[in-house]
Amino acid sequence: GKLLPLFSFAVGVELAQITVVIALLILTFFGLTVFKFSKRDWVLVISAIVLGIAIPILYARKFW
Repeated sequence: GKLLPLFSFAVGVELAQITVVIALLILTFFGLTVFKFSKRDWVLVISAIVLGIAIPILYARKFW
């Protein structure tokens, strides 16, 4: 019936989220240990990237 496609979709979404988190953790590890970025600078850069992605999404949804 309808349960298997819904379950498959949910599993796919969760696997995608886990993949993104693992990639970000690996990137953070290399950024902080191998390339010796300061933690403050790293947080500022990642925050700016997230903000740069979120603002156009909010604008497209006509948030105000």
